[in-house]
Amino acid sequence: CVSDCFFCAGDSNKWKGGEDVVLCALVNEFGGGAWNVASSALSAARSIDNVHRAPIACKDRFRRLLATHGRALGGVDAGGVGAAPGTLRVTPELTRALLRKVARESLGPGPGPGPGPGPGPRRGPPLPRDASPTLYIEGVPHDATVREIAHIFRPFDGFQSTRLVKKENVRGPLCFAEFAGADLAFAALNTLQGYVLDRDDPKSPALRIVFAKSKGRVPPGKGGPGGGG
Repeated sequence: CVSDCFFCAGDSNKWKGGEDVVLCALVNEFGGGAWNVASSALSAARSIDNVHRAPIACKDRFRRLLATHGRALGGVDAGGVGAAPGTLRVTPELTRALLRKVARESLGPGPGPGPGPGPGPRRGPPLPRDASPTLYIEGVPHDATVREIAHIFRPFDGFQSTRLVKKENVRGPLCFAEFAGADLAFAALNTLQGYVLDRDDPKSPALRIVFAKSKGRVPPGKGGPGGGG
């Protein structure tokens, strides 16, 4: 298949479903200028596997996804001079439909009623008992901004906001990301665990992401000296 389940094992160079979700979300937000942004985001997320996604590879991957799913999603031929046979016209509506398609395939359907007898079984690990809509992120440098952190989480469905709280005697700021639901936060947690903020800096820390125990509170034992009440 075109898209491997994000949670399945296999060749580390294969594209995973979570990567497809991020790629389509960035194309949805930035259009044809998404390739460099997608390369940076996906390469950082896969750095733990020593996998680099070049801009041209991101562009080719999106074209493959579009060729596989686009016509079934209502895509129409591009037509015009120079258009290859079978090439689909990329529209905002088609891009959003493709994003929803790959998100359902890789992350499973969200909660709530849907068409037919109801949503199918969720793919990937079950939602942890301590799951919440709020994520606590460790490894954020002192000079990070809310905008920089929000840029990392914005491609994920249900993202609402980020918050940085700077305290003395704590290694780095306390950082939180809010989502519309615990399942949406879980998808972002699984995809971004180990994300390296600066791949060009060998000392750049990898993000460590857990569920906050309650909105805006640091999980017990987190936050370094001084706690995080």
